Formats: sequence, structure tokens, C-alpha cells
Amino acid sequence: MNVLMTAGKGGTGKSMILAHLLRRRVLTYLPGPILVVDADPHQSLTRLLGIRPRATLGELRHRHNLSLRRGVGLEALSRRDFAAALAHQAVQPLNEHADLLVMGRNDQQGCQCVVNNILGGTLDALADEYTWVVMDNEAGVEHIGRHTWPVEVLFLVSSPKPLDLDVAGKILRQAQDTGREIRTTWLILNRHKGQRVTGHRLPAPLLGTLPYSEALDTLDAPD
Repeated sequence: MNVLMTAGKGGTGKSMILAHLLRRRVLTYLPGPILVVDADPHQSLTRLLGIRPRATLGELRHRHNLSLRRGVGLEALSRRDFAAALAHQAVQPLNEHADLLVMGRNDQQGCQCVVNNILGGTLDALADEYTWVVMDNEAGVEHIGRHTWPVEVLFLVSSPKPLDLDVAGKILRQAQDTGREIRTTWLILNRHKGQRVTGHRLPAPLLGTLPYSEALDTLDAPD
């Protein structure tokens, strides 16, 4: 299982960029099988792909809350088998060689850690079924250290604004501080207006820049 992941400050366009890459490149040219994971509780990527999820991990967790508390799953399955059972209920096809898994929200107020932990167990259970996992993370810093599986490529998405670049750097440092294995990290500068980025050290090697688009802001659609 090779994991490609996005991360960045909220509003920098990481879900939009990933939706475009999925529709134009990844789902067509990346050898499968592929699992696309929307790990943002707001489900931005799923919405941009124009998909209505039939079930999220958060919803399934709510349905089987008692089984989870008892430490067993449906019909006394182990935790791993229970995670696999939830996974196969939540996964839905995108095309002939790609599936979608939506994390959704916790049914209780507060931290998303419960659903994040279920997501980790789900991916462990599905690891042998997919060659690639392409994941869109929620905005912010803390989530980057919650899982243990290695990341093949991390795309840090930022605008040229100093605050956005600072958050991107904090995300990378958080991953390093928690021992998260990230083999390659690239920075994508989005909403670039031709300005030079000065006075701020880039947190990772620059993969490229994407220009600001007023039409994209207005239409809010990946194409």
C-alpha cells in the first residue's frame, strides 16, 4: 500500500487540487487498484468529485457503537476483522479500478480521534487490497501524526502567504516529531499571482506553482 497524502492550512485549495488530479490524471493513469480516502470530516473532496457517499466510517461507527465499546465486532469478530467489515460497508466504487472511502464525522462533540482511529484500523485491514491509497486530509496540524503507516508522497499545499507557509512547515515538523515516516515531501504553491516568496524559508522542495483563478473561486469546481 503506497500512500499519497495532501496536507495544508484550511482554504489553500488542497481538496480542489486533488480532485482535479484525480479526475484528470490519477484515476486514469495511475496503475490500480486505487483507494481514494476523504479523511476530512467536512468531505470536501467527495463533494468536489460530485459523489454522495452511501455510508461513512463515522456513520457506521455510530451504528455499531456498542460492539466497539465491548471490544468485539459483528458476530464477535476481532477488532481487525471488525474494521475490515466496516471498511467493506463504507467503500464504494469510483470506476473499474478505484474505490472511495469517506471518513465522515464523529457522532459526538469534540475530537475526531475515535473516527481517525477507526480509519487507521480500516486502512490496515485493506492494505493488501490496494496498490495506492490517495488521501485528502483535514486542514491543520494535529492529524498528521495520528497514524503509523508510512507515506510515500506528502503534498504540502500552501498559498504564498507567510501564515499559510508557516502552517505547512508546522505540519511537516509535527509529522517528524511523532515519527511519521514520510519518504518524499513536495510543496505546491497555490493561488500564486507571480509574486516572489521572500523572507520565508520554504518548508519543502517546491514541486510547482498554480496561478490564482478568479473563475475557480467563483465556480468552486475542479474543472
